[in-house]
Amino acid sequence: MGIGNSEPGAQAQPDMTVKTKSIRAEQHVELSEILREDAREIADAWANRSRDEQPQAARLHHVALLDHVPHLLEALSVALADHSLEVPHKRPARQHGEQRWEHGWSLEEVVQDYQILRLVLVDHLERAAARPLESRELMALGLALDDAIAASVRAYVRESAAQMRQQTEALQLHASRLEELNSQKNEFLAVLGHELRNPLAPVRNALDLLALEGAKPDVFEWAQGVLNRQVSLMIRLVDDLLDFSRIAQGKIALNARPLDFGQLVRQAGADAAPDFDKAGIALETRVPEAPVMLPGDSQRLMQVVSNLLNNARKFTGRGGRVTIELHADAGCGEARLCVRDTGIGIERELLSRVFETFTQGRQSQEQGRTGLGLGLALVRQLVGLHGGSVHAESDGPGQGSAFFVTLPSGDAQTGG
Repeated sequence: MGIGNSEPGAQAQPDMTVKTKSIRAEQHVELSEILREDAREIADAWANRSRDEQPQAARLHHVALLDHVPHLLEALSVALADHSLEVPHKRPARQHGEQRWEHGWSLEEVVQDYQILRLVLVDHLERAAARPLESRELMALGLALDDAIAASVRAYVRESAAQMRQQTEALQLHASRLEELNSQKNEFLAVLGHELRNPLAPVRNALDLLALEGAKPDVFEWAQGVLNRQVSLMIRLVDDLLDFSRIAQGKIALNARPLDFGQLVRQAGADAAPDFDKAGIALETRVPEAPVMLPGDSQRLMQVVSNLLNNARKFTGRGGRVTIELHADAGCGEARLCVRDTGIGIERELLSRVFETFTQGRQSQEQGRTGLGLGLALVRQLVGLHGGSVHAESDGPGQGSAFFVTLPSGDAQTGG
């Protein structure tokens, strides 16, 4: 006789295994009615007990939970009464998991929340029915809650995974940006060394010539001019660095007074005209005859306009044109300045970052146009201190560019 064969005439043992499917197929109308009628009362008991047993997670119970849990209990009620429906409580259970994730719960707290609900339900149902629950009723209730737990945990894990993906993507983007900034910083330091060293060669030549022929008036006059120009250039570079540092640290205080912005723009254009003539670039200034009054720091606003003009001259070739135009909009209480050039233009992907620190476009690098990359960054910061805004426009490389500054006129009057 082989192992496992039944003895002749032996009776087959009845299958005592409880089938999940059969439990789900049973209807428990009494329990269903109690859940439906007492949903709010059970929710209150659940909230109070959860608050006591999970004090670290109590931040949600008396607000969102009391509005949400009755829907879950009503769905459980339907599941106990009508086995033909496909687990109707899964949807509110998913919402339960998503809701707790959004409010900062841990997975352990979500599961423990359902364990507390199981105890509260059994206690309430036995009191309402005035009898202990039968084993199959307990199993039916347990299965319904297990379904809810599974749906809630899946929703919780899905939301958690989605947030982790978003955080990972954000960290990767941040790391990429830091790497880019580090590269820009290194380029800036290299350019800074180059820009500071450039004036030193003419200074050295002038000093050497003075040592040899300093007694000659024409040599002395030439050397004096070289030294003045190169020292002024170095002062301007150092001033830009100091200004940027002060603004970044919030150490610049504006000396704001009512001023005629139109007159300031005219003066900036007149001051820049010799440099434009020398570069072979036409400079046109269009300013209203009437005063354009606004509150501002004249020194800092002059720096804004001068930086924009220097930038336009730097990136416009001989034979090009730069136009500086000012409009006053009394209705909006604003003054709008535009510096437009016919220069090398700006790449589309650079437009949104052109006012950032150390930014240099491919066109400027390829054409050997150097600089610290602080001029436009200072423009944005100084205009921001005046409550204004800046933006740039360009149709692309070789198409020129335009820089716009908008400043509030405040309580100052615009002449008419």
